[in-house]
Amino acid sequence: MIENAYVVVHNPDLDYYSFTGHFIADSGASIHLVNDYKMLIDPVKCEPRLINTAKSGTQVQVDTKGSVRVLALNHLNQNVSIDIPNVFYCPELAANLLSIKQIIKSGADVSFLNNTMTIEFKNEDIHISSVTSGNELWMVSIIKPEAPQIAGLCANIWHARFGHPSTGAYRQYRVDGGKLPDKSSFCSHCVKGKIQRKPFKSHLPISSRPLYRIYSDIMGPMPVPSNNGSRYILTFIDCCTRYSKIYLIKKKSDTLSCFKDYVNTAENLMSSSQFKVSFLHTDRGGEYNSNEFNAYTKSKGISIEQAPANTPQQNGVAERYNRTLIQKVLAIMSAGHLPKWLWGEIAVTAATLINVAPSSTLNSDTPHRLWWYSSDPKGSHHKFDYSHLRTIGCRAYAVINKEKRDKLTSKASELIMIGYDLLSKAYRLLDPTTKKIIISRNVDFNETHFPYSVTSQPNNSEVFDFDSSDALLESLNTHSHVTENDASAQQINQRDEQNPVPDDLGDTSPQNNSPQPTNTTDTSIALSRPTRSCGRPDFYGNPVAHMSQQNPDEPTYRQAMASENREQWIAAMQTEFNSLVQYNVGELVELPPDGHHIGGMWRLKVKRDQFGEIIKYKARWVAFGNHQIPGVDFDQTYASVGISDTLRILLALTVNEDLEMEQFDIATAFLNGRMEHSVYIQQAHRQFNIDLKEKLLSLKFTSTFDDDSLYIHRDGDKFIYIHMHVDDGLVFSNSKEMIAQFKEDFMKCYSLKWNENPSLHLGLKITRDRPNNRIMVSQEHYLKEVLKRFDMSDSNPNKTPLPNNITLEKANQIDNTLPFQQAIGCLSFAAICTRPDIQYAVNYLARFSACYDRTHWTAVKHLLRYVKGTIDRGIIFAKNDESPKSKLTAYTDADYDSCTLTRRSTTGHGIMWRGCLISWKSKRQRTVALSTTEAEYMAISDAAKHLLWMRRMISLISQTPMETADVITDMELFNDNNGAVFLSQESAINQRSKHIDIRYHFIRDLVKDKKIRTSHIDTKSMPADMLTKNAGAIVIDRCRKIFNIVSLREISE
Repeated sequence: MIENAYVVVHNPDLDYYSFTGHFIADSGASIHLVNDYKMLIDPVKCEPRLINTAKSGTQVQVDTKGSVRVLALNHLNQNVSIDIPNVFYCPELAANLLSIKQIIKSGADVSFLNNTMTIEFKNEDIHISSVTSGNELWMVSIIKPEAPQIAGLCANIWHARFGHPSTGAYRQYRVDGGKLPDKSSFCSHCVKGKIQRKPFKSHLPISSRPLYRIYSDIMGPMPVPSNNGSRYILTFIDCCTRYSKIYLIKKKSDTLSCFKDYVNTAENLMSSSQFKVSFLHTDRGGEYNSNEFNAYTKSKGISIEQAPANTPQQNGVAERYNRTLIQKVLAIMSAGHLPKWLWGEIAVTAATLINVAPSSTLNSDTPHRLWWYSSDPKGSHHKFDYSHLRTIGCRAYAVINKEKRDKLTSKASELIMIGYDLLSKAYRLLDPTTKKIIISRNVDFNETHFPYSVTSQPNNSEVFDFDSSDALLESLNTHSHVTENDASAQQINQRDEQNPVPDDLGDTSPQNNSPQPTNTTDTSIALSRPTRSCGRPDFYGNPVAHMSQQNPDEPTYRQAMASENREQWIAAMQTEFNSLVQYNVGELVELPPDGHHIGGMWRLKVKRDQFGEIIKYKARWVAFGNHQIPGVDFDQTYASVGISDTLRILLALTVNEDLEMEQFDIATAFLNGRMEHSVYIQQAHRQFNIDLKEKLLSLKFTSTFDDDSLYIHRDGDKFIYIHMHVDDGLVFSNSKEMIAQFKEDFMKCYSLKWNENPSLHLGLKITRDRPNNRIMVSQEHYLKEVLKRFDMSDSNPNKTPLPNNITLEKANQIDNTLPFQQAIGCLSFAAICTRPDIQYAVNYLARFSACYDRTHWTAVKHLLRYVKGTIDRGIIFAKNDESPKSKLTAYTDADYDSCTLTRRSTTGHGIMWRGCLISWKSKRQRTVALSTTEAEYMAISDAAKHLLWMRRMISLISQTPMETADVITDMELFNDNNGAVFLSQESAINQRSKHIDIRYHFIRDLVKDKKIRTSHIDTKSMPADMLTKNAGAIVIDRCRKIFNIVSLREISE
């Protein structure tokens, strides 16, 4: 194959030395080329090919390629770097060529305007800009790979970073293509950790493909439990690549569940090559011989090879690996003077270092490279960056999130380096004070200082020493031949979750010293690369915890005590303690023999007004509900919460009937509930809800069936409605006297905080303009906090929620350094409460919550920029004399085949009453529709269900007596598809509708009985368009104005 690149030829008028360190942009070159081998990052041999460009003009063969790092700019015009892949090395080349053709094929945009060339890498939010010089060529600066640390660091530090390899293995390492300084000094830690008898020689066959034969063994029990309670190390080693994965387990009976996880993960990873596990080579340990284990291996077609009894040498690969692993652990812990209970973390780190170390068995190749290359030869996962390594046990300085410190507080926290989080390219760090594990990317290290050194550690009994290490090494020869019967132990499938901090340091949950349920914990870093079909990742539940940690209004106890508001928090906690005493919440007793103790913690929160100013510091002592046992500590936990649609109905009624509206909050509400169990500190929301309902019923209120958070009391023509959300309530009435009487009676039941002019309710800003009969509900302050949290406060506004023609795909590998899930969670709250204009965008992006990367994060930032430009928008409830009281109007729409992942359509509807938007919805349909008409028909049926609920609810809160209430006599449903409207009005099943699920045909009965009327509407008049598709700015403006979604500025105009 001959490649054409004719632009650069030997021209005596050009000074080629001026091109050194630069690419020349070439629209005629079909491949990227450089003439300096040192410019390549991770060069590899490739299939030879011929090119036509050389100084002599003859054909030249190239057989080496790699990546080249070039200088670029980010969206702030700051210097950054980006790697250009598939660059070929040609020493005969006159100058380095950047192929415009290959740049465009990679997905980048290239434009030429006047004398400026711009290359935009849209997925990276990075661009390259080049202006022609006197030679009329566009040049791009190359960043030559450097290894400054190689010259600046001594051999002993590199030796420690790699986990104390042997002299031979050390000499085989290459960092950025450079050779490490020679190691000649004696290492006492290697001698302490590795001295042994002469090895047993064996000749085990090497498999020809990955997963053909897997070696496995168990090491332990360890002298002390690890930080997560584990006692054993379970190892799996691939015979072909020597790639290993370890599991930390509490008991040997967890072996089967770990093996299932290993097989499923490894076979999914190798799915492109269709490699399957064929043989499992083990010793004769009882954990490998259970009936369940044999049944599983038989179902998977896996043959078990077992070494003869008392001959561990026949399982030599696993046995040698165990010895190598524990020796590395001992050497690392000795060098860092680390506590014994950290052996689990260090074991995982040691396993990672073994995988990336050159092996003589593999002809100086690494298990890491062979394993990942076998799974995806064209991918980049097989490349490991050794410059990422640091010395285990050394001092680490992690950046503290700027929201968690003031200007006079140190910017970094002093921690200890204990391992790596390869998925996020971050470090695992230990807080020696709290014993927490922190994950952070922004870290500086002092590799000559070890905080746990014997001279600086007061409690030497906890620090590792070698007096007891002989017993640990000796256990390797005896551990796997003892049968352990753990059949009666209950297995709980529970993962040991950490709260990653992608960019900055934040709080994580403290180590729990109480006994933990037995579980199988996979702390391995290996085999965790996601496959194409992404399932639920291990960190799926973490964003909720992360959100609370990142919220400055909800600090932890330690953060509060270190803040400038320490005195206010102490006063708030004292108030809570006084309330516990006042209400006789509990008494100090000894725990009965059969009692179950539950721990607790302080829950702190700042309460703000509608302008964002602090009005109160709240402290609550709460129990760990996740430690409760069903049937022992609780039976039910349900507590009613207000339905948003009900609240909007009441607001619409308020502006149209000029009702009174007031607000109350029940102080220390949960202390009023009566316990149904003897629980050692726990109070469920449900207990207060039961108490609240009893008291309101005693005041002649009636609860409603359709929303049990709504309570109604009538006295002739006068009425009062109470809408509760746990302990927060809104009061609506046409009589000030009724409100005053209720307030007087209710204060005899609870301690209340009353507000006659509500302005903030459940995070919603309520602005009432009573003279003009309108109420606006918005979340401006909340959205400002969201923008601040994701560093988008100063971003440039966008006019649409999503980019035009956006089409996202599931990511191959999750980038958990990005706060994607947290941002979606924050925006979902706004979309549900006050911002229907972002509902579709939020729902669309949420589909990728388990499979996202930087492309998806760029789309989220686009949405945040739209929020920035429309931050003061909200829903207006205004009096409308033209809209009949008896009419409910629904607008429904569907976008056929809109989901590229499932081919399902998107349903959307908005429902209005008396000119006010009450309810809206945007959701992907449950099944695939066969036509546009069918998708619209399904959308009509879905909206009809909600119309019926709203009809009942509005009838309940009407001013007519409840037993005769039927104020809604007209329900009209609009759709812009004539076929769907006609189908809803048909009375018989025909050829085009007989395949549709019967659940959607109930709309026909409603139309036939004249309960609902379906009508056609022109597409240009359909406001639900913005709920079903990625609409443009003009369409969104048209739709939101029909739905009365406006800004304060528009109201004033």
